[in-house]
Amino acid sequence: MIENLGGVTSDVARLALDALSLRHELISHNIANARTPGYVPKRLEFAARLQTLVDSLQQGVDPGMFSQEVDRLRADIKSGTLTNAPTDQTVEVDMEMVDLTANVLQYRGLLDAQSKRGDILRAAIRERSAM
Repeated sequence: MIENLGGVTSDVARLALDALSLRHELISHNIANARTPGYVPKRLEFAARLQTLVDSLQQGVDPGMFSQEVDRLRADIKSGTLTNAPTDQTVEVDMEMVDLTANVLQYRGLLDAQSKRGDILRAAIRERSAM
């Protein structure tokens, strides 16, 4: 049976989709609480961790170790440990809306890319079956 047909690319794309989903949730909370006195906006610190993961992959890290790092990062995303609330910031609704729009575009772009990858895999499977 095929365990991971999508490979490393799909693992990283799913990880990024999870992070973008959490970022969307955080931005939504920031907007919803914009007028709450004392509310401090929350941010997701994900890009640096993802870059470290990608760098390790480019340096030829063991696939098993890479998979463990992906799982660890996914767990950190789901647990919320990558979120922070800088105390010197207030909610600026206009900027939150810009961030929300950028986040939606990134999410849609990743979904479209994953869909196209799926189309390519389906075409390859169909072609192989026709032989």
